[in-house]
Formats: sequence, structure tokens, C-alpha cells
Amino acid sequence: AASLRDRRLIRARLVVDARDFSLGNMRYLWVLRKIISLGKQYYPEVTASVTVVRAPSIAAQLYRLVRPLLTPLMEQKISILGENFEDGLLKHSGLQLSALPIALGGSAPDDEVGAGEPIPVGIGKELGFP
Repeated sequence: AASLRDRRLIRARLVVDARDFSLGNMRYLWVLRKIISLGKQYYPEVTASVTVVRAPSIAAQLYRLVRPLLTPLMEQKISILGENFEDGLLKHSGLQLSALPIALGGSAPDDEVGAGEPIPVGIGKELGFP
């Protein structure tokens, strides 16, 4: 909608908080594969970068499993960072820490960066997930 309104491609820089990620999340690997497939098929140029912050070491191991599914361009767009991510965030995405919401150590109010929304029950079936 923003791209149509502004008559130019608006690209997204995603910052994903991986705190509390654990081995128990591995059961959802198939969901990640499906999301990657949808992203490659329908939104290859919209995502400028995906920076995973506060990632435990298991997240980096998971990324090594997923990386073969990615195109070289997608692989370049993804960075997995630990707890001290300020420098890596700036280097990878060009975002200052202050642009992030307070919950991630930034200073931007949630209403300026977009509030998180709960995922509706049953949406997986609508998207073709088993």
C-alpha cells in the first residue's frame, strides 16, 4: 500500500528479536521453510534486510540448516546477532539502535515503529500450512 501511495518501492528492514528461542522451536522449522518459500516467490525485492538480534547460539545453528534454502541475495540480506547487537545492526541494516522500540533497547515509542499484533488462530491453515 505504501509503495502504491508513494509511487516507489518501499523496502522493509526487519529486526527480529530471538530472545527465548530454544530447541523446542525446531518443531516449527517447516513453518520457516514455508515462509522463506513465500518470500522468495512473492516478495523478493521488498525486504532490504532481516537482522535477528539477541539470538542464542542455537539460532545460529538453525540458520546454518536453513541457509541452503536461500538464494545468494536472500543470504546476504540476513544477519544473526547476539545480545550486543548495536554495531552489527548498524553495519547490516543501517539502523541506529535508537530507531528500535524501547523493548529492544532503542528509544522509539511502539506507535512509531509499528505495534506487534497477535497471530490469529487458524491463520496457518489459510496460508496452506498443515
